Amino acid sequence: MPFTILHTNDWHFSTKNPVSRTDDYNEELFASLDNLLTLVRHFKPVAVCVAGDLFHDKDRAPWRVLIRLLTWATAVRAERCEILTIPGNHDEKHDQFESSDRTPYGALVASGLFTDVSRRSVLIGGDEGTQGRPGAIWVYGIPWPDGADAGAYLTIPQDRATLVMAHGWATPQGEPRYGNWCAKYDTLAGANPHVKLWHFGHDHSDNGVFALGRRTQFVNIGALCRGALDSDTLVRTVKVAISTWDELGLADVQQVALPVPPASEIFNLTLREQRAKEQQALTAFVERFKADLGGGLMSVRYEDILARTPLDAAVRAKVEAYIAAAEGQS
Repeated sequence: MPFTILHTNDWHFSTKNPVSRTDDYNEELFASLDNLLTLVRHFKPVAVCVAGDLFHDKDRAPWRVLIRLLTWATAVRAERCEILTIPGNHDEKHDQFESSDRTPYGALVASGLFTDVSRRSVLIGGDEGTQGRPGAIWVYGIPWPDGADAGAYLTIPQDRATLVMAHGWATPQGEPRYGNWCAKYDTLAGANPHVKLWHFGHDHSDNGVFALGRRTQFVNIGALCRGALDSDTLVRTVKVAISTWDELGLADVQQVALPVPPASEIFNLTLREQRAKEQQALTAFVERFKADLGGGLMSVRYEDILARTPLDAAVRAKVEAYIAAAEGQS
């Protein structure tokens, strides 16, 4: 009997509004989750897979957010639909997987409504009343920081992995991102021919659904949020993916766009542009500082570099504040 799975990732519920948002950021996220619940009731999936970064802040979350998430999860589970998750880098402290049970993410898992599949396989789908559950598939999770380690993709159990959720960079080309390792689609498929669907989180940009011949498909649809991180784009379509499975395996993957307000209604675009320019200036200053360190750290005074670097007053104030904070910790 065919069944479906709903795929989403990178919710980034936060303790405060991103600086350029003019609306209530968490409210937009909850509106998207309401739309997900509508899709659950329509498509009747056996599971919702969430590939990490459910929260933005690593060590706290407003109680009202946690309570509403648990209420939402209760409604999803009432539809006979499991919620399978892995922690992302924003769900852990100091990039340590073992810390995830002491974060807001851990509170969701402790509720019993969210099932963490990190480093293990969970059987879903198929006909429960039939011995062996024909058509059922195994879901295996690769949490952060394993998702940024090439070795983690070489140890996926061959007898218990049909769908893999991972929190890490992955693209068709496999180009490094921000100095981090990035998985290449065909390399993953070649090393793991038993895996029919990969679902990636971590990358907020929309890489869509990529089919590698008839062997493997990759769901890399970007974040559910807009504006939680500076790298997120204003015009990106917010979407989820829905995979369909039958007795032969993966049959189809479709993308479903979610309705969200236009950027002009929820962002202060002037402020956002100003902050982007400030960040570019800070980056340029850091690069200039690195270049001047060619003779070694003791051969240059940051005061001299700061004095001869043209910076906007607001950016200069930030640099001086960062330096003062660093000196206070040394």
